[in-house]
Amino acid sequence: MGDVSLGTIYDINKTVYSNQSEKMPETLAQSMLEKVSNWFKIKALCGAQYYMFLCRDRNDYTIFNFIKNNPEKGIKELTELIQSRGILKDIIYNEKYNYYEYWISIDTEGFRPEQYMYILFPCNEFVIEIGD
Repeated sequence: MGDVSLGTIYDINKTVYSNQSEKMPETLAQSMLEKVSNWFKIKALCGAQYYMFLCRDRNDYTIFNFIKNNPEKGIKELTELIQSRGILKDIIYNEKYNYYEYWISIDTEGFRPEQYMYILFPCNEFVIEIGD
């Protein structure tokens, strides 16, 4: 008998979220976004100013620059960005790598919506500041 491959965890999650028809419940989303807001506050104490929200599959990269420490404004901007992409299915904190995963369902012109994972992480080391 041959080996059967289940694929990567990412592939399995894509399948699970594609079979989940409803979006993330609003109360749960708000609760998770409150945790993200607190995470922004903690990261600011460690000097984090830049955060990337990325989906490698879609080559979709957005950088947040917290000129002032304003986590509430950051959450508002993040929420609007997520809504502009599609339907939020889940938010998961990855403790090992200290980032947030956002599973978003995106319409694909007449086809079944595709499920994509975006990650949000501090990226100060990605930015080269040029001054005097």
